Amino acid sequence: MSVWTDGSATSNGEERCVAGASWCAENGVSAYARLTGMIPNNNLAEVAAAVMALRSWQSTDLHVHTDSKFVLELVNRGLLAMERDGWPDLPVVGWAAPASPIVLYRHFLFLIRQHNSALTFSWVKGHSGDTMNKQADALAKKGVELDTHTLDILSLWTPSGWVDTAPVLNHQSLSHLTYCVVRDAVPDPLQGRKFTDFCAEWTAWIAEHFHVELDILTHFCSLWMANVPTGLKELLWKTSSGSLPLGHRWYGTEMSLPHVWAGCTAYDLTPLRDALLDHLPSLCPGDYRTLDFDKWPSPFWFPLIILKPLEKRLMVSKPQAALLRSSRAARESAIGNYLWYIWKQHMKETAVSNFLFIPRGHMAQMALALGIG
Repeated sequence: MSVWTDGSATSNGEERCVAGASWCAENGVSAYARLTGMIPNNNLAEVAAAVMALRSWQSTDLHVHTDSKFVLELVNRGLLAMERDGWPDLPVVGWAAPASPIVLYRHFLFLIRQHNSALTFSWVKGHSGDTMNKQADALAKKGVELDTHTLDILSLWTPSGWVDTAPVLNHQSLSHLTYCVVRDAVPDPLQGRKFTDFCAEWTAWIAEHFHVELDILTHFCSLWMANVPTGLKELLWKTSSGSLPLGHRWYGTEMSLPHVWAGCTAYDLTPLRDALLDHLPSLCPGDYRTLDFDKWPSPFWFPLIILKPLEKRLMVSKPQAALLRSSRAARESAIGNYLWYIWKQHMKETAVSNFLFIPRGHMAQMALALGIG
């Protein structure tokens, strides 16, 4: 069976890159998908397309046509070189170890080795009039435009024994070796008992309100890349794990983050909340208030910060989605500064005996924190 593969990416090399991958066979069968799980690029999309084809034709004599010399280099020697050197760090800014494309490369090597029929790769010149290559290219672009079919790169599972994953000391950075030791010796805190209730409730809440299935464990790492104060990131982490030390004053109610940010009966946070809500439409397309507090009740504040995986699945037009992506940093900053400001005022109130937090008197400071006016 002959199949043609192709990958496509918009804003290649940027954080807002969106990529699609596809294959089409000579018998008329085809498939496409949008890539998720990490920041993609065109080369990763080409590799993912080959992976999709191999996963679909595991027991067939297969001839894979690709217009990517990068894929051919991996097949001819690149994958074996990576395995020999212990899968060294890839010099690409922005790829944390858990989101490394090595997951994709290892799975590609596994699929090649476990293919139980003849397997051939050959190069075809792109945009040269080849009918099947044009069809694969059109399908890959369809994957970019639509998220009806997705491929989560980080979910690709490679069975043990097929690929040598052991690090090679003279080819690894100290940071990567440290990561490997911690990964293999220390349990993931997100899998611990402290996070169980929070993760289950958050995921259920998103499904109920937006009809979107998002696993918080997959997207929690987005918190560390959010454009919010560093102290707020630590605060969110601690409250998620139930390890947040709180002040002594709570006006008869347990002092939790929902209590602080939603406002207990002793406070009227309406002026500060209105200032934020009035500011948000200037950061969102038209009147589309993705971040209206009426839609984000206080017990589940995480969607306010982790919008990246959610907004791709909201039912918005393509221009709106583009505006949401471009304004994400500004929206995160506004919300993060709002939450951090209120938290600091509450903590000051618990620490300074003669200070009372009266929200209406903080309009000017709140506007300054939000960057308004």
